[in-house]
Amino acid sequence: MSYVLIVLLLLITGLLVYQRYSAPHTMVNYGNISTDEMDDEWVLDIREYQDALRRPSEAAINVPLAYLKRHYPKEMPRQLILVANDRVEVNLACRFLERKGYKVIGYQMCPADFRNNAVHAQNGALHEPCKTTSC
Repeated sequence: MSYVLIVLLLLITGLLVYQRYSAPHTMVNYGNISTDEMDDEWVLDIREYQDALRRPSEAAINVPLAYLKRHYPKEMPRQLILVANDRVEVNLACRFLERKGYKVIGYQMCPADFRNNAVHAQNGALHEPCKTTSC
């Protein structure tokens, strides 16, 4: 009986980890997002207000992930591009918005440790500040 309980707990834990850290579908990089290329898409910035203020994304509407369930813009086009700090934020927002009937076609990554147009890695190398990918 105890083996069944242990296996059941492991399955539930595995399912929860999978839902949080795995992408709902394949993501594609969007690079730099410009308003000229966007026809029927919105850019939804799900970073915290402080991060979005420090590194604003052009033509993005800022609704932090913590507030997304209560305050997501209900009158927006059905195709969205997300701006986020990390992949977990993108996955959680993607799943929520897809349940509401929206299609997330891409995302842009702006790491939280962004300083002066470059992110310093542990070995001192410079990386691009924002990476863009599409879903």
